[in-house]
Amino acid sequence: MNCAYLDPDSLKAWRKTFKKQRRYPESDIATGLIRWFKFAHKGMGVRSENLLIHCKNEGKQSPIAGSRMKAQGVRKGCADYLLLVPRGPYHGFALELKAPGKKPSPEQVEWLGLVCFEGYYTQVCDSLPTAMQAITDYLRL
Repeated sequence: MNCAYLDPDSLKAWRKTFKKQRRYPESDIATGLIRWFKFAHKGMGVRSENLLIHCKNEGKQSPIAGSRMKAQGVRKGCADYLLLVPRGPYHGFALELKAPGKKPSPEQVEWLGLVCFEGYYTQVCDSLPTAMQAITDYLRL
């Protein structure tokens, strides 16, 4: 529907609903990345698509739920994705996805530095093409 032909009241209502819609750019990148990897992994010498895992570590929690998750091993700053495939001198790949223009938190930078020191390849990506390229580059090592 072209908004130029809406009466003023309808236009206000349309704008109000449009503004309320939330956007999840990081989620869109993640979904696209998993869809791509599902089909691309075989051509890159990866035995199973299940070797790229998502570490559920985001979202607001109640203090009780946060305490329970921490006791179960959830850690602040953990990368969004781990690719459990060794390549070259690396044990695996830790990938942090960010919405376009966003930067990693200090906890994320610290965590990525820690796993890099332990022999993992790490990268932060803010778009689907850069995430796909990062995985492709890593798997070509």
